Amino acid sequence: MRTPRLVTTLAVAGLLAGVAVVAATPASAAIAVFSVTNNWANGYQGQVTVTNDTSAPITSWRVEFDLPSSSTITQSWNAQQTTSGSRYTFANVSWNGTLAAGASTAFGFLVNGTGTPLNCTVNG
Repeated sequence: MRTPRLVTTLAVAGLLAGVAVVAATPASAAIAVFSVTNNWANGYQGQVTVTNDTSAPITSWRVEFDLPSSSTITQSWNAQQTTSGSRYTFANVSWNGTLAAGASTAFGFLVNGTGTPLNCTVNG
């Protein structure tokens, strides 16, 4: 039995002006794209879009990343958030876990601070 592997993301320096793609291995069956949808002096609103990049449905997904210690997530929506130190984990909720082939869902969050996600992984 193959074990799904988590993969690391591209470097996310400069994300406040752009988008980063977090691609999973074929066993993970999902990709995630992070973007900043709004920003202000000491914070921003982020969004992650999770897409099933295979020809078969997936029944759950999980996205994890670190934030620098100077930044914290103060609110999130459309995912179940857990936090351990500076590591943030977002998992599907009951209504957005199953994704048909090519389908997407998104979750969002507010960050106090300007640090962007590091060490991102996705596991479908």
